[in-house]
Amino acid sequence: MDPKTEFPKLLDLALAEIQKSTTEIIARHGLTGYAGFEIDEPAARLTFVDGRRRVRVPAQFLGYFHADDSEWRWAWSDPSLSEAVTRAARAAREWGAANDIALLVQSRGTAVEEGCWKLAAFAAKLTGWPAVYRCPLANRFLFVAFGHPKP
Repeated sequence: MDPKTEFPKLLDLALAEIQKSTTEIIARHGLTGYAGFEIDEPAARLTFVDGRRRVRVPAQFLGYFHADDSEWRWAWSDPSLSEAVTRAARAAREWGAANDIALLVQSRGTAVEEGCWKLAAFAAKLTGWPAVYRCPLANRFLFVAFGHPKP
């Protein structure tokens, strides 16, 4: 298998698998009704919030989608983010460099939302994260890989 020619298929496969496992995690832990979220970058954690209920999950920041500009930006290229919270994105970049996949190596690129989901799913799957969440921020969306809640 040539990763360069198979990459579009790998993206589709990763998205399908991540969608399935994300749905399972959300259902298993009752996260469907949670109205909000909090991001704790220093702790590499995402917290689902619904009133007084809180569910904390380990997380990795994958990238941003700027819908107004139709642009994807990898989290590894954001100098304000720590290496601890961008390890998964950095691993995707390393895999892309080793396999000559420009989408994984270039810090930004033109994108549509579905493409961002695919890139995020690929990075999550590549690094063993079972789920992806899209966090709406002021002028963009942050794609976050997350794991099972920790007690």
